Amino acid sequence: MYCTQEGVDVTQRIEEGKTKVFDTEEQAYSFATLKRSYQYPLYKIDEKGKRSQVGFAVPK
Repeated sequence: MYCTQEGVDVTQRIEEGKTKVFDTEEQAYSFATLKRSYQYPLYKIDEKGKRSQVGFAVPK
């Protein structure tokens, strides 16, 4: 499951192509600027409930 820093699940939005995932903040910032959007840290929660940052996301 992918989530925001606040714990909001964004997995479905990523799968539907409504949110784009990037490895680096610079890539996310460039895309967000182009789309006139914003970027945010993206976290993944494993089966044990541990949350770790996996990149950055930009909503389309």
